[in-house]
Amino acid sequence: MSGPFDDTLLREIRERTSIVSVIGDYVSLKKAGNSHKGLCPFHNERTPSFTVHEDRQFFYCFGCQTGGDAIRFLQELNGYSFMEAVKSLADRAGIAIPEPKPRGAGYQRPNSNQRKVSRSEKDACYAMGKAAQRFFGDALQSTEGFRAAEYLRGRGINSESISRFGLGFAPDRWDALETFFKNQNENLELSEKLGLLARRKSGKGHYDKFRNRVMFPIRSVSGEVIAFSGRDLSDEAETAKYINSPETPVYTKGDNLFGLYEARKAMRQAGRAILVEGNLDLVRLSQEGLPETVAPLGTALTETQGRLLKRFVNLAILLYDGDKAGRAATLKAIDVCLRIGLQARVVALPDKDDPDTFVGREGIAPLKQLVEDAVPAWTYLMDRVIEETDARRDPSGPIRAIDKLAPVLQGIEDRRERLLYERHIAEALDLDVQTVQSFLRQTQRKQFRQASPAPSPHVNPRPEQARRHGPIPARELQLLVLMLTFPETCALYGAHDVGDMLQDSGLRKVSDTLVRQWENEEEIDAASFISDLEDPELRHALFASLSDRPGSDNWKNAFEQLELGLKLDALSREVRELKRQLRAAAQRGDESEVNRLGTEAVAIDREIEHLRTTRGIRWQN
Repeated sequence: MSGPFDDTLLREIRERTSIVSVIGDYVSLKKAGNSHKGLCPFHNERTPSFTVHEDRQFFYCFGCQTGGDAIRFLQELNGYSFMEAVKSLADRAGIAIPEPKPRGAGYQRPNSNQRKVSRSEKDACYAMGKAAQRFFGDALQSTEGFRAAEYLRGRGINSESISRFGLGFAPDRWDALETFFKNQNENLELSEKLGLLARRKSGKGHYDKFRNRVMFPIRSVSGEVIAFSGRDLSDEAETAKYINSPETPVYTKGDNLFGLYEARKAMRQAGRAILVEGNLDLVRLSQEGLPETVAPLGTALTETQGRLLKRFVNLAILLYDGDKAGRAATLKAIDVCLRIGLQARVVALPDKDDPDTFVGREGIAPLKQLVEDAVPAWTYLMDRVIEETDARRDPSGPIRAIDKLAPVLQGIEDRRERLLYERHIAEALDLDVQTVQSFLRQTQRKQFRQASPAPSPHVNPRPEQARRHGPIPARELQLLVLMLTFPETCALYGAHDVGDMLQDSGLRKVSDTLVRQWENEEEIDAASFISDLEDPELRHALFASLSDRPGSDNWKNAFEQLELGLKLDALSREVRELKRQLRAAAQRGDESEVNRLGTEAVAIDREIEHLRTTRGIRWQN
C-alpha cells in the first residue's frame, strides 16, 4: 500500500501513463537512441543532460542528479504531494480514484472541525472559482473596469502581468456577480459557501461580497482558483483596504501562498523564494525580473506555508515592509524557518518602505542588490534582540537577550545547528559557550514551570535515518542495479546469502526489501521502487546507473562475477581486521593470541587466493 492508494490502482495508473507524454508537456524532448533528451526543468543548462527512458518509465538528469518516475517528476516540478501527483496522473489517464473508506467507529480526524471534502465537491468549487475569475477578468477589460485598469497602470502593472496573474475587477454593484451566476445557472448556495456572495438580511436573494475592488485570484499549487483577495478602490477610511475569501472546503489561508503556482518554476531555477507581504508587491517584483516571489496571504508565515516552500527550495529571502508590522512579521517568519530547517536571509528595507515603493523610487537594480546581499536570518534576529535588550552595555542585558532567543533555539531540531547558534550568541555577548548554555537551561526550566502540562504541538519526532559514511560501494550498487533490471536475480541473492556480504547497511536493507517484494510475487517496477527510496544519494546513483548502462541479457554470469567480487571484498575486510587485532596483541605481548590470529589470517589469505585462481578473476586490493 502507498498511503490511501491501493497497489493495484497505482499499478494501473503507472501502466496507463507514458512518462514521455507527461514530461513532454513541460519539456521539449527529442529522441536520442533508446531514450529522449531535453533541457532539464530543474536547473539552468544550455546543453541537454536530462534523459527520459520510456521503456523503463523514469527520468534522470546527469547535471543536477534529479531522477524518478512520473509521480516523482510532478512532485519535484510542481511541488505536489504524493497524493496530488497520483490524482493528477489518474485524471490524465481517465482513472477514477475511489473515495477513501470510512474508519471504524469512534474515529476522529486530526482536525475534527474540518470534514472530508469529496472529489466532486472540490471539482464544483474549482469550477466556480474559474467562472468567477473569468467574470472579474472580463469586467476589468470593460468600460466599467476603466478605473481599476488605470489604478493598475499607475502602480506600474502591465497587461502581461495582469494576464499572467489573472487579475480582474469586481464592479461597484451589489448584484453584478450574482446576476452572472444566475445567467450561468451556477449554484448560489455554493457561491455563498465560497465567500463570493452573501445572503441578504431579508433572507431573500444574495449580494456580491466583493465590490469596487481589484481582484487577485489565489491559485492552488496545481493551478486551480481556490480563493480571491480584493483591493478596495474607494480609499474610504471606513472600508477595509483588502478583503479575502473565508476558509472554504478548498482553501485554508495558512496553508497556501499567493503566487506560488506562477512562481514555482522560477523558484526552482533560482534556488530560492522571495517572500513579500503584499499582492501588488509580488506582481510588481515578478514583472521586474524577480519571478520567484510569493506572499503569505496577509498573515504571518505559518509552519505549513514554510513546509510548502521547502517542497521547491531550501532558501527563503524575507523581503517584508520596513515598518513596525513588517519587522514583527519578519521575526515570526525567522522563527518558522529556523524551526522547520528552511534556510532564510533577510532584506531590511528603509523605514516605512515596501518593495513596491522602493522600486518606484530607486528602481529594480538596487533592490536586486539588496536581495543578493541579504543577511542570514539568525544574524538578523540576534542583532535585533541584542539591540532591543541593550545586551552589550547593560549588565543584565545578556540575560534578557538569551530569554528572548531561548524559545527559538528550543524549536530547532538539529542539535548541531543549535550548538552553532549558541556559539554565535557567546561571541556576540562576549561570553563563553558554557555560560550561554547555563543561562539557556535556566530559562528553559523557568518556562517549563510556567507552561501547561499539555505536550507541545510541535513535538513530532521523526524517525532517525541511518547516515552513510563515505561513498556508496560500487560493486554493491551494481548488484542492486542488476536485481532491479533482472528481478530473477533476487532468487540467487537469497539462495547464496549475498546480503551477509554487503558492507553498506542502507543498501542491504533496500536489497532485502526488493527480494521480499519479489518473493511475494509482487511486480517490480524499477522506476517507482527507486523513486520511493528516502536516501537521495542512493536514489540518484541508481537512476544514473540505469541511465548509463544498457544491461546484459547474461544476467547469471553478471551475478556470479558480482557475487565473487563481494565475497572477496568481505574476506579482505576480515583479513584487515585480523591484522589490526594481531598488531594490538603483539603490542600487549600476548603470544598465544598472536599465533591464533596469524593462523586465521593465513587461512583466509589462502581462501582468497583459491577463489582468484579457480574462478578466474584478477583481483586487486
